Amino acid sequence: HKKDCLVYSAGSNGDFSFEMHLKETLPHCEIHTFDMNLYQCPQNVCEFHQVKFGNPEQDHSSKDWKTVVQQLNHTQRQIDIFKIDIE
Repeated sequence: HKKDCLVYSAGSNGDFSFEMHLKETLPHCEIHTFDMNLYQCPQNVCEFHQVKFGNPEQDHSSKDWKTVVQQLNHTQRQIDIFKIDIE
């Protein structure tokens, strides 16, 4: 139960049941949800980011993980839970 718990959830497809359950279980965690389509997290549950993950050198509309972590200013933080559900 770290005070600065950080969670990344990739590939929500508009279903935030994982994030809602996690927020109930670990209310102190900061949850960031990512999907290439635009959705909205339930209020006070998570922060949504529309992003397409990939290799930006091959697909200029995509971003790699390192870039996203830097943009969120999380380079000095540990990701405690990382859920990936993408194709």
